[in-house]
Amino acid sequence: MLRVSTWAPQTRIFALAAVLVLASAPAAAQCVDSSEVTGFKVHEVRFKTLFGRIPDELQRRLNSHRGESYSAARASHFINEIVKFHDTNPIQQKYERLIANKLKLSLKAGVTELQCLRKVPAEECRRSFGDTPKCVDVVIVRHFVEVDALNPSPYLLLFPRKAALALYGAMPSPLLLLNPAFDAAHDRRFGPGARIDTATDLLELPQLLRRQEADEDAVTSSDAAGRAQKRDLHLLLRVDGRKSLNHAFYDSRVRLTLARRAALQRFQNLSIEATFDGNHLPSGAGNVLRNAGSVGVNTDVRMNLGIVDLLNFNGAYRWSHDRFTRPGQAEQNSEKSFDIRAMADGQVASGLLRAAVWTDASVLKGNRSYRRVLTRVGYGKEIAVKRRKRVHKITPSELGEECWTDFDFDHEPTTNEPTIGLEVVAGAGRTWGDVPAYAQFYAGRSPGQFLHDDFTADSLTTIPAGPTIRSLGEGGSTIGGTSFWHANLNVALPVARWSRPLIPHEWVAASPVRTDDSEFAQDVPAGDLVCRDLKSVIKTLVGASGINLMVNQQARDLLTENQKRDLRLRSIDERTPEEEARLAVAEAAFSSAKGEVRAEIEELFARDILPVTNFIADHANIIAVKPLLMFDVARLHDENGGVTRWSAGGGLQVDIVMARFEFGYLAAVSRAPGDPKGNFVARFVLKRFF
Repeated sequence: MLRVSTWAPQTRIFALAAVLVLASAPAAAQCVDSSEVTGFKVHEVRFKTLFGRIPDELQRRLNSHRGESYSAARASHFINEIVKFHDTNPIQQKYERLIANKLKLSLKAGVTELQCLRKVPAEECRRSFGDTPKCVDVVIVRHFVEVDALNPSPYLLLFPRKAALALYGAMPSPLLLLNPAFDAAHDRRFGPGARIDTATDLLELPQLLRRQEADEDAVTSSDAAGRAQKRDLHLLLRVDGRKSLNHAFYDSRVRLTLARRAALQRFQNLSIEATFDGNHLPSGAGNVLRNAGSVGVNTDVRMNLGIVDLLNFNGAYRWSHDRFTRPGQAEQNSEKSFDIRAMADGQVASGLLRAAVWTDASVLKGNRSYRRVLTRVGYGKEIAVKRRKRVHKITPSELGEECWTDFDFDHEPTTNEPTIGLEVVAGAGRTWGDVPAYAQFYAGRSPGQFLHDDFTADSLTTIPAGPTIRSLGEGGSTIGGTSFWHANLNVALPVARWSRPLIPHEWVAASPVRTDDSEFAQDVPAGDLVCRDLKSVIKTLVGASGINLMVNQQARDLLTENQKRDLRLRSIDERTPEEEARLAVAEAAFSSAKGEVRAEIEELFARDILPVTNFIADHANIIAVKPLLMFDVARLHDENGGVTRWSAGGGLQVDIVMARFEFGYLAAVSRAPGDPKGNFVARFVLKRFF
C-alpha cells in the first residue's frame, strides 16, 4: 500500500535527498587481485546493467561458466563474450536504433572491463560445488560516455545518460515504448508536485512491439559506437503532465509531431505540431484555468557562424478558453492568437550561450486585442579547477612497464578535477493593448530550466509568465504588470570529497607519444611511452572508432537498396562469380560514399563532438554534491508604478547518475507589501533512461 505522508514538504524533500544519496552508495565489498583467486572455481559471472536486467540468452551464456577454473585469461573471455553479444545481438541493435528519444545524433564510446573479484565464503562454495571451499564471483562493468553530439548543453549538465548499459532485450515493454522522464518540485504556491513526460514514435511502434524479431538491417557496432537514427521521418506522441500533490493545480500537454530529422544537414529538423493544453495554475492573487489547442511548425537550423551553433524557429496558431479568478473578481475570455518563438544556442569559452525571443498577438471576443514580447539570455559554464601537474616517469603495477604521466602522484587522483557551476539568466518583457488579467506579467518562480531544457520543452515553447524572482513562488506577485526586467545567478561550488567520477582513474595501457598529446609535447621524447588511463582510452575511441563508425553509417545511407543488400554478401563464405561481381560493385560504391562524407564528419567531430565528450569523460560524476548560491533581482512595472525585488539564498545541488536534485531557500531582501519573506525551492529531475 502506498501511503501519503503528512510530513511538511521541506521534510519530505530532505528525506528524498537522503534516500537518493544512500541508494547511490555502493555496497561494501572486498575486491581481491586476480593472482589471489587463480584456480578458484567460478561461482557467478555478473554484468552490471541498467536495473540489473540481462536478456535470457546472455544470462545462459554467463551461467554456463559456473564451476570453471578462474584465471585472468578466462576473465578476458567473459568480457569478450559480453562485448560480442552487445555488438551482434539483433534485438539489441534493433532497439538501439528504434528508441524514440534518439532523434538527433546519439554518440557513445566505452570500455568493458573486470571491475571486481570477490571471494565467496567457504560455506557457500561447498553448498554450490560439494567439497570445494574456494570460489569467486566475477563482476564486469562497462564505463562509457553518451551524449547527443549536436546538443551543446552537456557542457552544463555533467551527469551521464545512465550509469549502466541498457540491454534492451530485458527491458520492460512499457519503458521501451514510453521512454519516460520524471521530475518533482516543491513551490510555495504550487505545492509539492510531480511530472512525467513520455515520448513514443508511432511510426516505429509496430517494430517496438515485435520484441523478438530481429531487424535484418540493424547496424553492427563495436564497443565504441556512434549511432544516428536511420529513419528520417518520425510521428512523435508526447504526453507531459504535472500535478500538485496537495492543491488542485495541474499542467498537462498532449503533442503530436510529424517531423523530418536530418542530423548532419543544415535543416536538422522540420516538423508540424498539433498540441492540446489543459492547465489550472496559480497566477498572482488568483488562479487561471486554460484549455487551448494549437497547430504550428518548428525547425532547427545548424548555423556554425561564430558563436551561434543552432537556431530554432517556432510559429503556431492558437485558440484558447481562459478563466481567471481571484477574490472579488472573475474573468473569462476566448482568444485567437499567433505565437512566434526564436531561439539560438552557441558556445563561448566552452560554455553554453542561449538566447530566446517570444511574441504573440491575440484577439479577444469583442474585437479587443493585445501583444506581448519577451526575451531572455542565459550563459552557463562548468569551470574546471585545474590540479597541479608534473610530467615524470612512473612504472604502474597494472602496466608493468615504465611510461610518462602528468599526474602528481603525491596526490593520486581519486576524484575528477572539480568544476564550479555558473549560470546567469537575464530577461525583459513588455505588453501593448487591452491585456486581460491572466495575460499580464507576474513575478515569481519559473517552471523548468531555461539553460538546460530541450527546445521542445513546455517551459520554452510557452511564453514565460514574467520575471523570475524565486522568493515569491510560482506566479507569486499579487498584482500583474505591463513590463519587467530580471537577472538571476546560480553558483555551484565543488567539494571534491563529495563526488565520485563516472570514469574512474585506472591505468589500462601504455602507447607511444602522439602528436595530439599537447601536455607532453615539450617533455617526452618521440617514441617514448605515455601511460593511458581509462578516460584517455575512451576519448581516443570517440576520436578514432567513433569517426569510422559514423562514416560507415552515413555512407551506407547513401547507397541504393540493391547495393545495401549486396553488401550483406560479405557474410557468405562461398560466393558465386555473379555474387562476387555484385559485391565488388557495392564495395566500390560504399568506398566512394565514405569519401564523400568523411571530411564533413571529421569536421563535425573536431568542432562539436570531441570537446563535449572529452569534457564529460574528464569531469562527469556518478555522484556529486555541491553547495549552491542563488541570487535574484527583478523589477515589475504595475498599476502602482512598479517595485524592485531582491532575493538571495543558498542550498545544495546533488547529481546522482541520471538525476539532479536541487533544494534551497531564498530570502526576500527587498520586497513589496504582501510579498512573503522567502520561499523554499526544490527540484528533482530524472533524465530519460534511453
